[in-house]
Amino acid sequence: MSELKSKPRLEDFGISQKDLEFKKNFKDKLSDRRFVFFQVLCTIILLYFALSNNKAASDNILLLVVSIIFFVYGLPWLLYLLLIPFYILELILIKPLFNIELRKILDWLEEIYYEEEFKKIERIKLAEKRFNEKLYEWERQENKRIKRQEEINREIQQKKQEELRRKKDFWFNLSGYQFEEEIANLYRNRGYKASVTSYSGDGGVDVVLFDKSNNKIFVQCKNHKNPISPATIRELYGVMMANGVSKGILIGSGGFTKGVYDFARNVPIKLIDINGILKLTED
Repeated sequence: MSELKSKPRLEDFGISQKDLEFKKNFKDKLSDRRFVFFQVLCTIILLYFALSNNKAASDNILLLVVSIIFFVYGLPWLLYLLLIPFYILELILIKPLFNIELRKILDWLEEIYYEEEFKKIERIKLAEKRFNEKLYEWERQENKRIKRQEEINREIQQKKQEELRRKKDFWFNLSGYQFEEEIANLYRNRGYKASVTSYSGDGGVDVVLFDKSNNKIFVQCKNHKNPISPATIRELYGVMMANGVSKGILIGSGGFTKGVYDFARNVPIKLIDINGILKLTED
């Protein structure tokens, strides 16, 4: 079957929701009519026995009262009880002798009386059947599309994770000096002046930056997978205060402990972990 581009609609098959409601209501209407038919029939039978037998007047009055109550209120349980003899009669006499079912006779009579309605119902049934077949096929195809899209999304996510892991591995595999040089290059690309301090005796400062306003910024770099402890940020802040530098950046590829975040809230030092480094490469 060809691929369905959109979800089938009832209108595409020449019917509407009102038609489905008509079908349901018509079925209920026939059921009600049959109930009333047997109700009246059983009432007539009760009245016949009440008016034609030779029993005492009190018995006749009782049957009349039961007939009136039955006709007025229906009493479905009593109706079903009274219908039992009809079904037994049909089972043992009418059907074996004449091969006729009373229900089929009623069906036939109803089809004659409601000919136009039955034609409309049949048209609705055929259209609804075709609609349901198309809807089932569309849902089957839609489920396949959803599963395929989920597979594509998983593949994309896996590739993203692999790419992220590859980028992180690049930074983690750099030596200390290489790491500092790469950080300096990142800031140069962002318009800063950057210089890497001598590898030893840097006093806790690895890169010195100058922004566009020529403000000096001290940067300390730690490239390992373990979170940085508060001692490192205190050291950087001490060097900043000793040199009159008002801004600092602490870069730790392995992240920071809670003590570092607590300390950084009260000092002008920006914290950058491995995710922050990758964001700098993308900006």
